[in-house]
Amino acid sequence: GSVMKHTKKHSRKSLFSLTLLATALLLSSCGLRDNPEPFSEEGSINTASAPGAQEDTGNPSGEEGHSPIPVAEFQYIKLDMEFYRFDTYAFNQEWLYFVNTTVETKDGQYGPSYISVCQNRILGGSPTREFISDEDRGSLDFLALLADREGNCYTFGKIRGNEAKGIPPSFVMEKRSPDGILQWHREYAPEELDDKGEQLNQGTIALDGRIYLYAQGSEGSVFVFDKEGVLENICTPKLDSLDGIAAGAGGSVYGYCAAGDASSFVRLDNPEEIYVCPMIPKQVFDGHEDGIYLSDKKSLWSYTPESAETKKLWDWDDEYVQINAAPRFADTRWETLPIAGVFKGGETVTVLCMEQGNKPLGSPFLTFASIAFQERSEYPKRKTVTLGHRSISDNSNHLYYLVQRYNRQSKEYQVEITAYDSYSALVTNIVRGEGPDLAETSLLDGGLLTAAGTALEDLTDYYAASEKVGSEDLLPAVRDAGVMVNKNIFVIPAFYISTISGAKELPEPEEWTVWSFLSMGRENRMFQKQSPMDALLYCMGIRRGEHFIDYDKMECHFDSPEFRRILEECMAWETYDGKDPNDFLPVVIDEEVLGYRTLPLEEAPWLFDFTHLNNQWNDPSNCKEGLCRYVGYPGWKGAEYELTATDVFAMTSGSSNKEGAWDFLEFLLSPELQDGIDWGFPARIDSLEAQLAEIQNHPSTNLRPSDEAVAYLRRILDSAVYNSNTNSIWFIISEEAGMYFAGDATLDATVNKIQNRVQNYLNELGG
Repeated sequence: GSVMKHTKKHSRKSLFSLTLLATALLLSSCGLRDNPEPFSEEGSINTASAPGAQEDTGNPSGEEGHSPIPVAEFQYIKLDMEFYRFDTYAFNQEWLYFVNTTVETKDGQYGPSYISVCQNRILGGSPTREFISDEDRGSLDFLALLADREGNCYTFGKIRGNEAKGIPPSFVMEKRSPDGILQWHREYAPEELDDKGEQLNQGTIALDGRIYLYAQGSEGSVFVFDKEGVLENICTPKLDSLDGIAAGAGGSVYGYCAAGDASSFVRLDNPEEIYVCPMIPKQVFDGHEDGIYLSDKKSLWSYTPESAETKKLWDWDDEYVQINAAPRFADTRWETLPIAGVFKGGETVTVLCMEQGNKPLGSPFLTFASIAFQERSEYPKRKTVTLGHRSISDNSNHLYYLVQRYNRQSKEYQVEITAYDSYSALVTNIVRGEGPDLAETSLLDGGLLTAAGTALEDLTDYYAASEKVGSEDLLPAVRDAGVMVNKNIFVIPAFYISTISGAKELPEPEEWTVWSFLSMGRENRMFQKQSPMDALLYCMGIRRGEHFIDYDKMECHFDSPEFRRILEECMAWETYDGKDPNDFLPVVIDEEVLGYRTLPLEEAPWLFDFTHLNNQWNDPSNCKEGLCRYVGYPGWKGAEYELTATDVFAMTSGSSNKEGAWDFLEFLLSPELQDGIDWGFPARIDSLEAQLAEIQNHPSTNLRPSDEAVAYLRRILDSAVYNSNTNSIWFIISEEAGMYFAGDATLDATVNKIQNRVQNYLNELGG
């Protein structure tokens, strides 16, 4: 195959394409694309022991005795291109093939497109390459891709034809070796395929080389081709609906119906006899020598229709399998269909896992697992590391993904998440030394934890002794974010940037100080919604008042003339509640007002709005008339940008397994994990530099940022500040200042009360 050309082309990049990727993966399990969730969750099960598999005895991982256990080895594949569609793909134990649509562009306008088949090596990884190009013909729609154990790729597609030129459409089937060499080529007229050719978009390959394609539905048919692509037979099973086919033992291929209260199977070479499955599966896959594979969301089973025997192979969440839908996707199809595909090759089962909840804006990552039975003695029972967590929303972070990634690669430790009913319960246990080994602290007040007997461990010595990660490997902003009260406590795997943006002429970053901010606020409306308290919030900086605190001496200086001046100037700010009808534009459809939207910043009477940068694909060159829009928050030495993290980890001082706790934290900062972070900026310098190099060398000029944009992004990251320990301080400041702004307290009384209360807090913090 030729190398992908990118000179004047690019793959269309859009959120639509990424949504289509997720949808296609969900619907791609054998036979369930158009009917993805036809089964009930429970069903009767007639179980029997499988050679090498566990009986369903409540001990699926084989923790006792010497029975072999299933072990998964994971490959995380980063594809080198974006996708317009990902609804046609195939894989075996070594190769992934997928259909990609490339769209030509000229002067920023989309032009003609062409469809190709691309290839990636699963084991060991390799750059994506164009395996089959249709650029010259430009008229072939690939309908189905299949792969066999040798890695040969089988394609079935439609040549659209040209009615004006009298060229009828036709269908093409081809076989190519893994290196792209054409093995054979067959063409079929539409009538030869009973005019169902366009419906043949999925199928399987039997071990004898025969090719099966099928059309779903109440009149669904299976088209059987010999190993040279010659049509042998068209079979229409006597089922209420043909929902899919699957290859089982002895080279037999079965059609099945998933409708109703039971699942029915028929062998295609004997379509008269119907076998009722004794369990109700969620998905059906080729199992070949093991029979038909059935997944009930919790486990993988093999099934022999003739004997009605089912054999449990493993649970998806077995100790050394670790394939399961993340809890944050509960009650959705992400949990119901966690598997995107299964390929049985010899003694190994290759699984494409459905865990693409965190998709990058650039190139997507795919997760493959190769599962085989191994001796239990080589995979001992692991030590448990507990991680305390309490989150407002399970969708708010990537905690489960990070824990799963760690558990998949560790043979010594396994992290278990301990859920707490409240933050106070978690804090109380940590303070008493009875808490978990680790805590997720993104929404906890770390100062309160530290105040009670150094409840969180200082990690300085751990970094110094580590051969995998040192504090110098981290971005300075992340390194500073990990420090609380002069102790190196927090580990932040990824982050994003929150900032103020503007559409009009803005100050230079070094001039964007608290004083210039207040000065501008005297003459202008700064935000759609603002008040003196909002002004004070921004003047206190991202660390919410720590400018007035000396942690080395544990002293504060809120009685300074500087702080008094800030209170006075904030008091002069105009208040806007953001509800003025003039702040909105009507949404009119067919002369009917259906709602209202906020004025765009360019037309608004206020100067600033809020936005964020969540990874390197955000273009910081988003400018108007050459002026950068991301002005940042006012700081004491110039603009600051808020470093925001949804996942923040700390080791508890009372941990009984500090070695295991550090092993987890160390993994979070390792290149293995950091290089694959796609939901924010990675914490490691080398991982971030690799991502910046990727976008600077992007083959599409439309997606490649300017050197000035990248330089500005670096300046933003260099100015990032994290608010780790200021909730209590800001509570004191805002409570007392609120009475001043309301006219219920004098300036002198307010300053004195804030000074005294914060100093008392610091005294408690210092013990």
